[in-house]
Amino acid sequence: MSVDQSVSAVRSAFARRVAPGRALGDDAPVIAAACRDMAARFQRGGRLFVFGNGGAATDAQHVAVEFVHPVVVGKRALPAICLTDDAAVLSGIAGAHGFDAVFARQLHLLAGPDDIALGISADGRCPNVLEGLRTANELGMCTVALVGGDGNVAADHVVTARSDDPSVVKEVHVTAYHVLWELVHVFFEQPGALECHDGVCVTCSDTALPLRVREIIGDGLAIVDTNSGPEEISVALVNAHPGDIVLVHAKEAIALVEGAS
Repeated sequence: MSVDQSVSAVRSAFARRVAPGRALGDDAPVIAAACRDMAARFQRGGRLFVFGNGGAATDAQHVAVEFVHPVVVGKRALPAICLTDDAAVLSGIAGAHGFDAVFARQLHLLAGPDDIALGISADGRCPNVLEGLRTANELGMCTVALVGGDGNVAADHVVTARSDDPSVVKEVHVTAYHVLWELVHVFFEQPGALECHDGVCVTCSDTALPLRVREIIGDGLAIVDTNSGPEEISVALVNAHPGDIVLVHAKEAIALVEGAS
């Protein structure tokens, strides 16, 4: 292979990654909502259970250690358990109940409604990952799926790597769960981001609403106009200015819809 051919091959390899990376950025509202729900579960004592097969099994281990032993000094350690680690448990459940049950049976025994389940599947079709998420949904857990394929997975929050290349899918998943870790801590660090004061307000609802920013008040906070009057929200995740329209979910601006003209 000539030098020119090598350069062309490198450029092609990077080009295959551009669109999936941009698509992940387009999923900012999904990711932000997942992070807020995860942070809320952690805040009330919940734990994160992570699982996947093959390469995704090592991703599950990576996720667990990121939360349990943060590499960024000063970040809060959070309880996380990887369900792929114990060969005796996995082989015992597989021998008695089949490999499809290896994650679901563990969740039945270990998890509860305050916990979080994060399932990782490169093609979105791993039977034991899907069964684990189904069981987690039945238990009332917060469910998050990192998948490839068509993203047709039953979970509260589904982040899909839009690529047919398994290497690119894995790279997108690594970026996605690093962002999940980072933004969970952003919610912890924003005063009032996980609380609702004076009852249920418009910006605390489960519906994401486009609202206009009236004023930036500092410390990552802003005042927005709602049908019931001005309300305070966090704008830590977006670069918002007065007059901008932001998408607000649970008191958090999760995307910039329209900049001020």
